[in-house]
Amino acid sequence: MYKWVIAASVVMLAVSCAQKEPGENDASCQDKTSEEELASIQKEAVGDSVTSGNASMQAPAGEITVQVFENTEANGTGGFGYDLIADGKPMIHQPHIPAISGLKGFASKADAEKAGMLMKYKIEKGIMPPTISMEELDSLKILR
Repeated sequence: MYKWVIAASVVMLAVSCAQKEPGENDASCQDKTSEEELASIQKEAVGDSVTSGNASMQAPAGEITVQVFENTEANGTGGFGYDLIADGKPMIHQPHIPAISGLKGFASKADAEKAGMLMKYKIEKGIMPPTISMEELDSLKILR
């Protein structure tokens, strides 16, 4: 559904720009999409369930567990990561520290577990999609 909302929005914008007045440039056409319309589109997109691969971005009904793992040399990130498991099924696989540039694993099991627990909390509270910011990493004292 999310893809259809975005696709419909792009088509509407393209059609409105194709029917511009004489002497009107492309920049003024882009400004016609009001902030209210964009907010409405974003609200519709976020309100629907967002699907990424096989994982739905709706909070699962059952229990969520955090499993910390050590990254292997094969994936090149080093350090530690975590998985969120919902009702025995993989929900999120996070081998590296989110919100930072590059692909670096967590420095310790404890850091990976803290980040995983924050994600679990956000999902259980319905904060979708769950993300972690630099400020949250700092407040958790997660080493980068």
